[in-house]
Amino acid sequence: MKDSPVIITSKSNFNGVVLVQMFRFRNGLEVPMYEVSTISGFNQLIGYSKFVNRDYGEVYYRGVNKVFDNVLPSLMRARTSGDARDLKQVINKLYDNNKFRETLKLSLPVFNNRLSPGENRILKNNINRNNKFIIEGVLQHYSGTTRFLDIVDNHWIALWMGLYKYEELGKGHLYCLYTKRMLPQIDYLEHLAKGFSKDKIMGLSSLEDIANVLKVDEDELDKYYLYVLLIATPNDMVEQLPGSFENQDFALVDLRKALPSFFLRPHAQHAYVIKVRDKVKADEYDLASQVVGIIKIRVDKADEWLGNGTLLTQSNLFPPPAIDQGYYTLLEYYTELTGNFRIKNYLSEVK
Repeated sequence: MKDSPVIITSKSNFNGVVLVQMFRFRNGLEVPMYEVSTISGFNQLIGYSKFVNRDYGEVYYRGVNKVFDNVLPSLMRARTSGDARDLKQVINKLYDNNKFRETLKLSLPVFNNRLSPGENRILKNNINRNNKFIIEGVLQHYSGTTRFLDIVDNHWIALWMGLYKYEELGKGHLYCLYTKRMLPQIDYLEHLAKGFSKDKIMGLSSLEDIANVLKVDEDELDKYYLYVLLIATPNDMVEQLPGSFENQDFALVDLRKALPSFFLRPHAQHAYVIKVRDKVKADEYDLASQVVGIIKIRVDKADEWLGNGTLLTQSNLFPPPAIDQGYYTLLEYYTELTGNFRIKNYLSEVK
């Protein structure tokens, strides 16, 4: 087994795949960013990242609207201390709730007569710790503010997450939904050209050509792309409970194995969560060290590839509480989940 992830080579030569830059994270790590314009290139680059990391571990995907110089979980982005006592209090309270443990079908520690007291103590600690990983994973998936980071093992789901923009609405931001990021080129040009003749622009073949003619700021052009982060996890992670894996550095939860299927959302999304184990400083939770490459795709291309099927829609990926019984239970019975840990109310998607 390799000790560290294998960053995909900047010399990869696949159809419709072009190296656009070496992206530098603030921890100093540089990884290649490829712009991909074909489905075959997308599939091949994904496959290549998994192949070159086969001796290290697995590669998962995270679709985002924009790339930042870190890969911090949401709870740690505005903090300097890694102390998450507010989150730990919520997790402990939920773990002490018999009804909540039963809802999640958590495995409880049972004294084993075949083991020594010391071995039973270690077993009990392992089970309790991993049950709390699962609870934190549930909170991440349904509230979105923990030490965990959402990842998936299906690159089409990651593509959808990058294509759609998360928005909070209403007084107190009580409601949220995902809206598709669009690339209507005429509207785009009208916005940027500010009086530039449409006739001159219509003959240009790419956004890059248009940007050069209009002298468009790179950040402005960046709004019309999505990104898929390729995130590697090591093979030495031990499955302590069904779906809950850990080693000395990371915790990883496969929410499909860890939760009953009436928690429908994680099953629809092929959902995992990953985090760095307890740290002193907030920036030590940065997962940039596990990124092996970045894929950049124009939003109109992604929209074309995903098509109009019902599998990749908000109503399927974020089922309403009438269908997602686990979601309903969290909303209905756990009103103590407030502030950062409030369960989010998703509106029906806007057609």
